[in-house]
Amino acid sequence: MQYKSPFGPIPRHWTVARLRDLTSKIGSGATPRGGEKAYLQKRQNYALIRSQSVHDRYFDTSSVSFITDDQAHSLRNAEVKDGDILLNITGDGVTFARSTIVPNRVLPACVNQHVAIVRPVPTLADAQYLMSFLASPEVKSYIEGFNAGGSRRAITKGHIESFEMPLPPLAEQEAIGSILSSLDDKIELNRRMNETLETMAQAIFRDWFVDFGPTRRKLEGATDPVAIMGGLVQDAERAQALADLLPAVLGDDGVPEGWHTKGLDEIADFLNGIALQKYPAADGEDSLPVIKIAELRSGITPKSGRASPSVPQKYIIHDRDFLFSWSGSLLAKFWTDGVGALNQHLFKVSSAVYPNWFFAHWIYYHMPEFQRIAASKATTMGHIQRSHLSAAQIICPHPATIEKMGEIIQPIVDRTIHNDLESRTLTSTRDLILPKLMSGEIRLDEAIEAAA
Repeated sequence: MQYKSPFGPIPRHWTVARLRDLTSKIGSGATPRGGEKAYLQKRQNYALIRSQSVHDRYFDTSSVSFITDDQAHSLRNAEVKDGDILLNITGDGVTFARSTIVPNRVLPACVNQHVAIVRPVPTLADAQYLMSFLASPEVKSYIEGFNAGGSRRAITKGHIESFEMPLPPLAEQEAIGSILSSLDDKIELNRRMNETLETMAQAIFRDWFVDFGPTRRKLEGATDPVAIMGGLVQDAERAQALADLLPAVLGDDGVPEGWHTKGLDEIADFLNGIALQKYPAADGEDSLPVIKIAELRSGITPKSGRASPSVPQKYIIHDRDFLFSWSGSLLAKFWTDGVGALNQHLFKVSSAVYPNWFFAHWIYYHMPEFQRIAASKATTMGHIQRSHLSAAQIICPHPATIEKMGEIIQPIVDRTIHNDLESRTLTSTRDLILPKLMSGEIRLDEAIEAAA
């Protein structure tokens, strides 16, 4: 059968190769005896990589597990090496066939039975190029065609070995891989920067609104405004302006004098999404992508459904709206993946009185308790109820005080949103040029200019 590239015709000087001819290893691992109960609480040496860590072109280090050296040695054929490509070989429609290169910082590590190691021969195939082939949207349906798992997708080692791909000369592979990885690096830099910014914003929020740090430091005799603000505002004049606004006394309820306690649903409106199957998109109609829990969890542009633009306007979501899933995977985030329609099981949170950083950080603060409540439900999909929002206690200073404190926190939140929006643009650029690069449609210098 003649090879049909997922990217269209290929240049004459390129060839077609099967993965078995470009790799020194293709294979998956196993779960150590005892399963999850046998995992370590903290890392000693080895990590165990599972499918939830493997995303397309990105590795989630927060979801790796840890195993003992003895467990790792029992999985020695599943040990990952620097530069290995990881491919999810089982899973649902979200996790199946995701692929990335293992980051060096995770090693030493082994994979479990749901993840395959694809180890290219360096003189034959560039790892970034090969991974870009596996992770590209155009190749997903190709991989799906090998699915041997019915409703739960699965592919075998033999399937992977038989994958055919367009193969430029090695120098071109390396150049293509370098262009695409440079965009990945910019996206990863934004992600890490946002982790730092979010940690900073939450530390400030907790000190000011949960621990009442400035008031307590005043009670302990602090007079230097920078010290009163916990060193979180280094400009003395700005720190003084904030310190002057904050009470020096705690009331009988343990809250700074003049501050009030409210329920979370008193400071913000929680608009529940709707069943969008009632608004089906007509053929040829400019439809809206549906925002579901999966999109909020994975942080991807909605692709799993379309809704009619006749959806009531209040359920139309835009960039910078704050979303909160109250069912299933309880998560909350500022949305940055474009216009879409809000599906049920998601709240759009807004307030006519309080700034978005304020109610957002109170939701973040209460999220562990909400997740605990949802996990305790005797159903397959845990959830919280409106009463839990009312019971979630919020400490509210005077609005003028919140406004002044927002001059410190709001720019941090705005920067994280800006970084996410920039990453979306970078992702779109990468996804636009990837198939053109891998078909030889555009020249490398054109791609370099697009990626700059």
